[in-house]
Amino acid sequence: MEPYEVIRKFVEAEQYTQDEHVLGILFYGSSKYGLNNANSDIDLLIIYEDGDNPNRVIRGNAVVDDARIEYFKKAIREVHIGVETDFLTQSNASLSIVGKADIIYEKDHAMHDLQEYVLRKFKNKLPPMTDDKAREELATIYNRLERLKKYAEPGEYSYYFEHLYHLIIERLRRFYHAHKGIPRIETYKGFKLYQDKKYQDMFAIDQLPEPEFLQMYFELIHNPGKTKQEKRNQLMEFYQYAKREVAFDEANHRVPIKSRYYGSAPKPEEINLEGIEIEPVPIPEATLRAVETFAEEMNYRENEHFLGIVVYGSSLTGFNSEGSDIDLHVIMDNSNPNHIVRGKKLVTSNGREVEIEYFEKPIAEEYLMADYEFLHQDNAALSILGKGAVIYPKDGSLAQLQKYVLHRFQEDLPPLSKEEIREQISIMDNKIQKLENLQKEDSPYFLHFYHIVLEKMRETHHKMIGISQVATDKVPRIYTDAAYRKSVWKETPSQEFVAEYLRLVTLENDKEQMLEAIKDFYEKVKLGIELGQEYRIPVESELKYLLLSLKNQEPMQSEVPLTSGMLALLDKKTGVTTQEITAVMQLLEQLKQKQVEPEL
Repeated sequence: MEPYEVIRKFVEAEQYTQDEHVLGILFYGSSKYGLNNANSDIDLLIIYEDGDNPNRVIRGNAVVDDARIEYFKKAIREVHIGVETDFLTQSNASLSIVGKADIIYEKDHAMHDLQEYVLRKFKNKLPPMTDDKAREELATIYNRLERLKKYAEPGEYSYYFEHLYHLIIERLRRFYHAHKGIPRIETYKGFKLYQDKKYQDMFAIDQLPEPEFLQMYFELIHNPGKTKQEKRNQLMEFYQYAKREVAFDEANHRVPIKSRYYGSAPKPEEINLEGIEIEPVPIPEATLRAVETFAEEMNYRENEHFLGIVVYGSSLTGFNSEGSDIDLHVIMDNSNPNHIVRGKKLVTSNGREVEIEYFEKPIAEEYLMADYEFLHQDNAALSILGKGAVIYPKDGSLAQLQKYVLHRFQEDLPPLSKEEIREQISIMDNKIQKLENLQKEDSPYFLHFYHIVLEKMRETHHKMIGISQVATDKVPRIYTDAAYRKSVWKETPSQEFVAEYLRLVTLENDKEQMLEAIKDFYEKVKLGIELGQEYRIPVESELKYLLLSLKNQEPMQSEVPLTSGMLALLDKKTGVTTQEITAVMQLLEQLKQKQVEPEL
């Protein structure tokens, strides 16, 4: 059946045009442009007046005459929040979804007004990633490339090479888009969009990476017959190309970074930490000597704001190898709350060069890290701060921090809520359908997307059952080495899950076999939860992501600089109220007009 006829039946059945609160219905996506296939759905956005609960978003699925409709129901303020968030996070999704949509229904010219607002917003070039942010991201990517170098050699974990290889390619692709100010493009969409003007029009993309970049990218994701070393060499060339406009020294760098946490730091003096014991951790002599040399060269002990150093990682636990770096958190007082630095420095100790990888942070940021990670299913703060070794403590503040972290992680990490799980399942369902499309097309890009979907499943399963996230490059060792796993204070899913995941990592060549295997694995991931053909899932407001994006903008980048009133809303750990959203939207408008900040 023709899409517009399906939409008409759906709208009539739901009586949207009779609902006085509905402002409009927008039609977007592949079915609108005639680029749909057998697995494609019809995409709709249904927009309401703000009403009593404007931050409530519904993600839904319906079936009309065997045609599948995927829809979102949003209040108008939530649409505006999404537009601002998209722009600041280098996405033009709002442009293709709202600005370029077909208007199926509108009340009082509301959708035309909304589209004009979106088109005005995206007339400006998306703000590119700053060089400091680029260097921070390159530091993470290079660490994974170093791990990949080890996996390229024969060894216990070499089977993980292919999986990590594809995930690094994807991270480099996203990095390049962000640094060049090119709109974010989902992996699956990129396979066709990069080569087809019709798809570029559908997603409103008017800027692409250079032909040289795209040639390297497509050769990397489909290069059968190449050895691991050849693949890694190609990937290093891709890395060098992607970073060529950024001055970044992998071995020696010092990069100012932004906080990625929101909220207010807890006040430890108001928390009962009695009974929390810190177990002394001995520092290996070679590690201690290198840290002492580093601290002396950096003149930390002469700095009046210096509170101490926390040593953590493999050089502390004894799981390091020759060439491993030493991981440190250098903690300062709160006199400069915005002073956060990521760095690496080579020092000479005991006649050999040692890499020191370090962060400098105010102590309030460490408290924020502990709280944020606990609420977002990560416990890196536990292994770094709670179980690390403190040297040069100025006073009792670091002992208090350690006790707080141990106290915070006494409880089990909170799993996703039932609604959050259902939302993640709907996202994964969509990815499985896309993987099926690639298999049916016998696409050369199937293998690349397979690894991306597999990793999404693994990460989601951790969140669903409430166990800590694990860095992708460390997964095989944490999953299979109990002693190492204990040293970094991680848990694993069931042994059945681990065995099947590690088996799927090594599958290749037979696309049909791989597709069936990952679909079977998906049942383990989602714990048997089924959404059915029709569902409605409440989704959280994007307001806090907008505020965090504004918080992390450079002063000249953002049209709407963050103010104290907006910053106060970052304390929210859950949803936000109608009054708060109203205040923020007023604030956005008044700031644009250079008026005073309203009270929140």
